[in-house]
Amino acid sequence: MTTRLRQRWLLAVLVAGQFMANVDIAIVNVATPSIHRELHASGGALEFIVSGYVLAFAMLIITGARLGRIVGYRRMYLAGLAGFTLASLACGLAPGTGALIGARIAQGACAAIMVPQVLTGIQVSFDGRARARALSVLVLAMSGSAVVGQALGGPLIAADVLGSGWRSIFWVNVPVGVAALAGPAGPACRRRNESPPGWTAEARLGPGHFMIAGSSGRYLAQTARNHEATHVWEHRLAASPGNF
Repeated sequence: MTTRLRQRWLLAVLVAGQFMANVDIAIVNVATPSIHRELHASGGALEFIVSGYVLAFAMLIITGARLGRIVGYRRMYLAGLAGFTLASLACGLAPGTGALIGARIAQGACAAIMVPQVLTGIQVSFDGRARARALSVLVLAMSGSAVVGQALGGPLIAADVLGSGWRSIFWVNVPVGVAALAGPAGPACRRRNESPPGWTAEARLGPGHFMIAGSSGRYLAQTARNHEATHVWEHRLAASPGNF
């Protein structure tokens, strides 16, 4: 495979990871009514399903970037992509609300490992005009992914392929992830140097990372409890308007 073709495959793999991570922030909002009906999810559970991904992503993205410096961005990107693909499969197979929440948090954590390596991969693997073109493609994918997520969710659920319903919004990531991992860009990633120029393996995870993770987890739990309490009072008001 020529260098130019290898770079195109590498860019496709990197952008695919960024695109999937962004789409999964928006696409689940379309599926919440279907999830509520099938799994009988409460308001707090739906809050976890939607926000668990985002908060896991936000509180671990700094750690993901540091791990890329320590271990190597290519290894961490491929590990994050593999984990994200497996977590997407688990979301689609979730038998209940708890399993879906856990899989969504795992999705966000794997996205936090994967996404920081995308820009680093472009900076290290492309030069000159090729880098400018690669960055343009990345910006286009980032700006369009939220719109695609909202627009794609409805048709996927309505199509109800093989009775999958809302589960198809997660399963659609699986073939994309498998193709990216198995394609020619995967071996090409592993053959290249691991560390960007000027980077060393001296970076270490500090206590601040764990403080951020702990405080964000507490915030997520408190937000879900508040949402659930509000949902209960709204239900009581609707059921017994004359008593209030």
